[in-house]
Amino acid sequence: MVDETARVTSPVAGAPTTDPESSVDQAPPERGASVAGPWRWVPLAIAVAFYVAFAVVVLTRPERMIEPDPYAYRASIVALGDGDLTLSQEQYDALSERLQQTELGGGIAQWHQRDDGQWVSEKNPGYPFLVVAFDQADAIRLGPLFYGALAAVGLWFGGRRWAGRRRPQQRLEWGGTFAIGAYFSCALAMVMAWRSTMPTFTDASLVACGLGLLVWSALALERSRRVRLLVGAAAFGALGLAFFVRYTNIVVLLVAGGAALVVCLRRRWGLGPMTLVWWGLAAIGPVLAALVYNTVVFDGPFSTGYQSSSVQFTVSAIGDNLSVMPGRLVQAMPIWLLGTVAVVVLLVVLARAAWATGREATACDATALDTTTVAVSAPGVTPSRPGRLEAIAWTGGLLLGTWVALWGLYAAYQWTTTMNGGPSGSVYPTVRFYLPALGAIALLVAWLLARAPAAVGLVVLVAVFVLGGREFVDMTNSRWAQMSFGNGPGGFGLPGDRPDAMPPGDRGQGDRPAPGEPPTGAPGAGPGQGERPSGGPGRTPGGMPGGAPRPG
Repeated sequence: MVDETARVTSPVAGAPTTDPESSVDQAPPERGASVAGPWRWVPLAIAVAFYVAFAVVVLTRPERMIEPDPYAYRASIVALGDGDLTLSQEQYDALSERLQQTELGGGIAQWHQRDDGQWVSEKNPGYPFLVVAFDQADAIRLGPLFYGALAAVGLWFGGRRWAGRRRPQQRLEWGGTFAIGAYFSCALAMVMAWRSTMPTFTDASLVACGLGLLVWSALALERSRRVRLLVGAAAFGALGLAFFVRYTNIVVLLVAGGAALVVCLRRRWGLGPMTLVWWGLAAIGPVLAALVYNTVVFDGPFSTGYQSSSVQFTVSAIGDNLSVMPGRLVQAMPIWLLGTVAVVVLLVVLARAAWATGREATACDATALDTTTVAVSAPGVTPSRPGRLEAIAWTGGLLLGTWVALWGLYAAYQWTTTMNGGPSGSVYPTVRFYLPALGAIALLVAWLLARAPAAVGLVVLVAVFVLGGREFVDMTNSRWAQMSFGNGPGGFGLPGDRPDAMPPGDRGQGDRPAPGEPPTGAPGAGPGQGERPSGGPGRTPGGMPGGAPRPG
């Protein structure tokens, strides 16, 4: 990192001064000052322990299929493993029968039949492509955990670079450890990693990985431009994949793109405009893949399988969501409260630094009145690197911008206002949409905890992890977790429910009605989920990006 403790020379000759930023937020020592010997591995060992504990907690609970969505994704994953994006009527019937014979039971849900007779999933396409290899290896439950490991890698490097050592007496760097601990400590992350045929934890992990790597590539000023370019390209590749999995993650790409524009077009960051071009090319691949998929499957690049009536983001929904979502998020993801504290502290730090800088500028102006010699930079001199204040402002803006963009979008989501907690009063059907912001929150929390003694940060995160694990176990034993879609071992409803008492859409046959019955959607799937897409075969006015689809 940039050495912020050194004295700097004022632009006015003869007016040396102390860097005001260093008095506000001490920069961590250079990497060479790190502890030698085995103790230097302690933060990494604890970070790995957080991830391993998370994986153990998730894998020791038997998986269940809850709500219609995992049945839709499971069918897509299995069909893709067979080499199919769409299914004929015969293939659809065979796959439905095949899935009903599995241990989890159930058939196919939330697929639609096009006018040409082919069956297609309404879901965004990315997740099946990312986990089909795990399913082929009969290890589908390891898929989300693999992408969680990628998130840990990004958070480790981004957290160390962003948080580092805030206290001069600290000899170990805990920023990466705190970021990983914050990410893997909440019940919501455990719940969605446990649901291996749901994409939520995977796209959240891709966002976390991308943010962490982007922070590293921007702040690693002492590394070569080539290395920073490659790491940044990996960051945008991860964010592009997050969009491929869930189209509403386009807001993260926009925020990250704006942040990249700032650092690449300012010479002092040492990246240059061509870096921005390469980063954009890294992200465009998954975006183009989504457009091609929509063209092939839904006859248009901006068409999706979602009914426009089921995907509505309205200003009128904000009040309803704000009245219930904070409490639900405290239960499922309490780490956001620490993230809020981190934002407040961050703003205070920036305000103090700006005030100190203003006082310094005033002193320099007063000195300039008494001198006639002005220092002029020599031609060819490398521009000064960004100071600690600028780095804090840029990184904080990236993380807070991501958080606000994602939560702000879903605060206007109409569907979550109609769920009222979902089946059996569970909060998880609605709060899951807020999980992709967890990576940004974790990095903010890491920055906050790094300002305190390391023991304090570790105790806080262990306590949050224990609470999250207890909430997760309670959830898996709850009435909501006993409900699933279809008949047999994975039948929708509680044990003992009679299949002939189930609504037509709950009988494990996707959206196919019983004889003489009109099409109907599945409970909890949102309005219009049992209807054929409007606007022609597979078309919907609510397609991406003009009308963001409801992510499953």
